[in-house]
Amino acid sequence: TSATICAEDAANPGGGAIWTTFTTNEDLDGGSITYRLSTDDGASYVWWDGAAWSSSSSASEANTAAELTANLDTLVADTISWCATLSGDGSQAVRLLDVQLDWEDDTDEDRIADLDDNCPDDSNADQDDLDLDGLGDVCDDDIDADGLDNDEEAAAGSDPEDADTDGDGLEDGEEVNDYGTDPTDADTDGDGLSD
Repeated sequence: TSATICAEDAANPGGGAIWTTFTTNEDLDGGSITYRLSTDDGASYVWWDGAAWSSSSSASEANTAAELTANLDTLVADTISWCATLSGDGSQAVRLLDVQLDWEDDTDEDRIADLDDNCPDDSNADQDDLDLDGLGDVCDDDIDADGLDNDEEAAAGSDPEDADTDGDGLEDGEEVNDYGTDPTDADTDGDGLSD
């Protein structure tokens, strides 16, 4: 015998999120409980088919809570609701006591949780960080950490991704701020010697 129980309301983080865990409190008494998820308030359901999220047309296309948790972070959805199928042999008292869906915020919706994202407000799934300062390149004012911010590099004609644009051994910021030399010319005064 089996019975179906569905969530009354969808879990809704209210913005970008990465789903992390599907936690349950179950009393199986020798039976089983499987779940299908909905990302559209119950209009349709999905399940993890072992390789990807697929459409679920029946209760036989469902997962255990552990299978859902193992793959939940790959499900892209603003909201999630669920239906559970409780199965037993008729003598078993299979009970579902609680279901909890958890997530981590992903403000910029780049599939990197804010706590792990080097630019939580700017989408950058690649997490590139040229100067290894902990700020991703898309939100770093000085990508190459040479002492000139990216706008100053643009004005000087130097490369914001190369700390020593002209290869003369002086960083671009040193040339502009300390020596008054041109960061795009290895021999600013033309005397045959490197700056």
